[in-house]
Amino acid sequence: MSKTFRIKKNRIIFFFTIMMMMQFLYLIPGDFGIGPINLSNFLLLFSISWCFYILYKYQKYKNKYQNLTIIFVFTSLILTSTYQSYVLYGQSIYMGLNAQKFLLTSLILYFPIVKLLKMGKITLSDIKSVIYVSGIVQIIIYFVQYFIGPNHVFLNVYYNTYLNGSMRIYGSGMLVTFLFYFCINDFFNRVHRIRSLLMLALYFSYLILINQGRTALITAAATLIFGLIIWKTKSVQRIIIYVLLLIVITECFNSLYFQNVISTINDPEQYSTYTVRLDGQEFYHDVLKNHPILGGGYVNSDWLPAVQGSGMNLGYYTDDNGMYGFLFRYGWLGIVLPVLLFSTLIIGGIKQYKNINQYIVLLAVFKIFVGIMTNSAWFNGYDFFGSVLLLIFSCESSFNNSSKKYKEYIFRKISA
Repeated sequence: MSKTFRIKKNRIIFFFTIMMMMQFLYLIPGDFGIGPINLSNFLLLFSISWCFYILYKYQKYKNKYQNLTIIFVFTSLILTSTYQSYVLYGQSIYMGLNAQKFLLTSLILYFPIVKLLKMGKITLSDIKSVIYVSGIVQIIIYFVQYFIGPNHVFLNVYYNTYLNGSMRIYGSGMLVTFLFYFCINDFFNRVHRIRSLLMLALYFSYLILINQGRTALITAAATLIFGLIIWKTKSVQRIIIYVLLLIVITECFNSLYFQNVISTINDPEQYSTYTVRLDGQEFYHDVLKNHPILGGGYVNSDWLPAVQGSGMNLGYYTDDNGMYGFLFRYGWLGIVLPVLLFSTLIIGGIKQYKNINQYIVLLAVFKIFVGIMTNSAWFNGYDFFGSVLLLIFSCESSFNNSSKKYKEYIFRKISA
């Protein structure tokens, strides 16, 4: 009875942690709080407290942490980018670190979550179910806001409105993207197949109507095709799925939205957002030529010299420029991080694929690679927590073994 309670308690804590990251699905503003303690500051303090509490409470049980090199490298890059911003723009050390508290929070959370997983106090199924349900609820909320329209905005997100009355919502896609991976994985493993297909249809509807990002849609479609290619199934079943997918793609290509996507690819100069990105990438390239090792540093948007030095005043945002933005922030020294991160995920993903028929990590890595020149989610803001989760998912077998060892340890302790 007490064991069940503890597992539920940790699951609830994880749920509220995710909710705080997502501003409770954007139902409350990001600056919500009391005095200087806003939501993000509170989450950082909570993460530190939870980490120390879990490590202290279970200090007698020693376990090995994987991926410490990646944690150390990214922490070092946070410090070097903060220092570089101080040198180049006079931005204070505090402002540099404060701008990266989202990354620090995600890195800190790795330790209590892994500790609890290795002891069996929480399971990967618990984590996946929290993300799954939260992703569904978030996508529904996005759709409610979309259909209500810009005249009655209840979400605390950026958005654009168009002449036809529709709106493009700029909210985090971390939860709904994991929902995408989970549904493909479930379908391939013959788990809730009808529900998985419905959720996939909902996800692509979200991309087309709400996200409206060309890269997001292309990478999602490419990832789905990649999944079908590596899917372990009978050839007849695979052919049926290919035919159905071909019909869906054909219908989509006849839609106005897809025509706009194709027009952008064929004649990108007509689209201001695309040309601004190209200009931004050229700007970052020039900065890297002058500061190749540490780049341009991490910019706090509240410090005007840093805003001007990074080109933000010209409409250049590192969030929109994927790998270019990453290199601008951390310099060529930072290239160590994606090499370590993706090599670890690929190795772990292949092991999961071969041994336990799990596709989540491989699908995620492929999706990131396809859009890496414009996608910044894997290293940016709270979306970076998605990369931390992928590292955790890639170690699934070690959690099962460690949980068994912990139970044996408790049994020996009781028997002594």
